[in-house]
Amino acid sequence: MTDNAQDITAMTATDLAELLRVTPRRIRQLAEEGRLRRRGRGKFDVRHAIHGATGAEILGQDQRRNIAADVVVAVGWLAAIADAPAEGDNFKVWIDICAEWGLSHAEAMGLLIAGASLLGDRAPKFKRNMK
Repeated sequence: MTDNAQDITAMTATDLAELLRVTPRRIRQLAEEGRLRRRGRGKFDVRHAIHGATGAEILGQDQRRNIAADVVVAVGWLAAIADAPAEGDNFKVWIDICAEWGLSHAEAMGLLIAGASLLGDRAPKFKRNMK
């Protein structure tokens, strides 16, 4: 990334709040609750926030309350790719994002499995690349 390039995967509480249509205070509360990942001082992970919001909407308030934040994010991510080809490239994108969050390959796959089980028939049907 050049000096002039802006990192669009991290936003301030104010900018992220505007995107999600909540208050900046709510963004900070979600981070304090461990439901939103921080990306340095005063910045928050946009992908985690957007997929988390989508997952929370899909699961509904009662169900999401007892589910780990990263699993809710996985539900949102799976819903976002529901119409995309469910093949190895999608796994790689998810694993790379999770690695940026400090999660291992196994943890990333575990989140997908947990998210897919919550989605049931609505989950994308993944095909493993045997090459």
